[in-house]
Amino acid sequence: MHSGERIECLRPASGLVTGIDPVMRACGGIWIAHGGGDADREVVDANNKILVPEDEKRYVLKQVWTNDKGQEDVYY
Repeated sequence: MHSGERIECLRPASGLVTGIDPVMRACGGIWIAHGGGDADREVVDANNKILVPEDEKRYVLKQVWTNDKGQEDVYY
C-alpha cells in the first residue's frame, strides 16, 4: 500500500462466504482463510488474526499465507 491509501473491507459474494459468514456471526469461532494482499498483512495482529466483521467483531479471521505453489496446490 502507498502512504495515504485507505484499507477497505470487501465481503466477497461467493457461496462459501454467503453460507458461512452468518453462522460465524451467530456462533463465533475462527475462520481460516488465505491472505491475499498487502492490506491483509497490514490489518492482522502478530498471530495473523483479525476480529470481524469490523463493526461487530463477532469472530476471528485467521490469515494463512501461501506462495504461488501452495495456492496452486490448495485451489487447483
